[in-house]
Amino acid sequence: MKELLLDPIGAAWLAKTYCVALMARLPVLSQIGSRRATKVKDGVRLETYPEVMRPDRAAAHLQFHLRHELLHLEFLARLFALCGPSLVQDWVTAEPTGQYARRAAFFYELLMGENLLQVPQRLSGNYVDAINGKQMVAASSDWVRKVPRWRVNDNLPGTRYFCPTLVKTEDFAKAAELNVSQLFGELSAKFG
Repeated sequence: MKELLLDPIGAAWLAKTYCVALMARLPVLSQIGSRRATKVKDGVRLETYPEVMRPDRAAAHLQFHLRHELLHLEFLARLFALCGPSLVQDWVTAEPTGQYARRAAFFYELLMGENLLQVPQRLSGNYVDAINGKQMVAASSDWVRKVPRWRVNDNLPGTRYFCPTLVKTEDFAKAAELNVSQLFGELSAKFG
């Protein structure tokens, strides 16, 4: 579906601009078009937004990804490795109360295994979840770890070394409702 992107924004724009080569495709591709539209093809969602939604700089495209697209950890790790800490450091310094800047800083440190050089003194705001638990599988509430450095709730269902990112689709919901023990009992009763 990449060939359909005429004017990419968000993760697609960042991937193109920074030459980010991914092993796993982006589940959401965003672009600018004449009107708001959503198309799904082969499991990829193509989102079209009007011109007023166009991000104006790299940090704004990253914010767009964190806000409107499904979080993609591999993409973030590869992007941060290519662009270095300055993109996130400059953004969080400029917007120390912004939840997306703080989340980006949290993800940078988690994925790169190194701290940003400076935490803004004016850093504030309510704690925000690292991932949206309504869209993706998140850690259960008793496993959520508060990260006071960025005022982020680390609700990732794994570590920086292994963190499965499962999107809560309609098919996922159906599979989650499957009663495996009941099915196993029926098979046992039928076949012994």
